[in-house]
Amino acid sequence: MKHLWLGLGPDNYDSKKDILLGPWCVLGKEKVYPDINKIEFAPDPINSLEEMRSAESLTRNFAESYLSILAVQLNDKLELNHSEKFWRIILMPWLLTLVQIAWLKQKLINDFIKTHKNDEIFVELIDNSNNWDFKNHFDFMKNGVENIEFSHWLFSRLIENNIPKDWTISYRKCSINKDYNVTKLLTPSLKAKIAEKLEVLFPLIGINGINIFEAIFFEIVNKIKVQRIKEQEATKKLNYNNSNNDIQWNLNFDSLIENIFPRDFYQ
Repeated sequence: MKHLWLGLGPDNYDSKKDILLGPWCVLGKEKVYPDINKIEFAPDPINSLEEMRSAESLTRNFAESYLSILAVQLNDKLELNHSEKFWRIILMPWLLTLVQIAWLKQKLINDFIKTHKNDEIFVELIDNSNNWDFKNHFDFMKNGVENIEFSHWLFSRLIENNIPKDWTISYRKCSINKDYNVTKLLTPSLKAKIAEKLEVLFPLIGINGINIFEAIFFEIVNKIKVQRIKEQEATKKLNYNNSNNDIQWNLNFDSLIENIFPRDFYQ
């Protein structure tokens, strides 16, 4: 039986016994893995520009649809009467980020399960007892998206209801450790390589004085602004139909939102 690692990999890695889901499993442990370039991780969930465009459209439309739900809920909870346009400015950078990273992780784990459903595999999951106390979108990016323990927790939610019969699982408590932050674990050489790739996706990273989180945040906001301009110029308002924009989640998306919703949005 092989051990599937969703978070940080073991110090005594053995390719015959261990499966590392992705390159984040070895971050900060490069000296432990002398043959790191020979490790075969799970295939990327997106393999072409066409697939990327399709995924972007699916996740963006889902986020737009779900935004309408959140706008109503927040107006009721806070006794406000703000427009959906107002809530889009406040929530969409965070919501779109969440939807996209959750969808990518789900696609990755679903593809892996499809390939290994008949194999005997052990995987350790993180239980759902932890309540992530994110202050705002920046905190979510830094201590959520960039945190390997949070990634492990999210993978756990996406996999626990879809376990093949020959797989064995166990649970452990969440260890909220900011030392698991990806940017802290990267070696200088890996930082340089990743920064080079990120500059292609987020050009603002190359500007002095703007860090990675700010660059990603501003790029997302800019994309939203561009999309809003396109909508305003259109002769017909886009009609987001829930049935056409639905994602078949492996988890309860409403519960996910409740667990990680940044507290500043309630203020």
